[in-house]
Amino acid sequence: MCLHPIPPWPAPVRRRAPGVAALATALCGFAACAGAQTPAPDAAPTLPVMTVTGAEPGSPAAPGTGALRQRIEQTAGSVGFIDNATLADRYQANLRDVLQDAPGVFTQSRYGQELRLSIRGSGIARAYHVRGIELLQDGIPTNLADGSGDFYEIDPMGLRATEIYKGGNALGLGSSTLGGAVNFITPTARTALAPNIVQLSGGSFGSGQVSGQVSRVRGDLDFLLNATVTHADG
Repeated sequence: MCLHPIPPWPAPVRRRAPGVAALATALCGFAACAGAQTPAPDAAPTLPVMTVTGAEPGSPAAPGTGALRQRIEQTAGSVGFIDNATLADRYQANLRDVLQDAPGVFTQSRYGQELRLSIRGSGIARAYHVRGIELLQDGIPTNLADGSGDFYEIDPMGLRATEIYKGGNALGLGSSTLGGAVNFITPTARTALAPNIVQLSGGSFGSGQVSGQVSRVRGDLDFLLNATVTHADG
């Protein structure tokens, strides 16, 4: 009997798939390329510092609308502020069109520019004029000596802002304003929206309105002229 040795089993040959090898090579190349394109931290570009400042139109005697709003909002009690520039696209026949959206303020038309005005119920029973509420234009009272006042003296188309002081918050404007106060602020040539403004409005019942404003600044001097013509039937 003759025994022949069994040859050893050949060792397995490990082969990589062509696709895997190509992907690995591509990833290595991409990493090397990305590393080469990444700038060093000390080479990062530095942009110069840019400071932008702006000044609101106005003067020490007539601060801008933003300064007026900031001033009245520092009041501890309930107050209101209306930027009349937001009402430029609204027909303003009288002051009711200015105050109708103010919280706590009730205005009701009687005839023409005669209104019934009430702040938090004060003076709501008054049939004519205004009682218990101080009306001011640029801080100057327009009420009569007995405390009553009229509305037709103030042109709603010639206002820049309206300040509303409710109840006791108006005591700083006068001793007879227990119901509150409304201060109508007019523009100057330094706070006007434009040097020349013309507005035309019209509607039913023969309603028509023409308003114009001209303002100029000449060195330390400035002037502003505002005129309004309003007509309505009935």
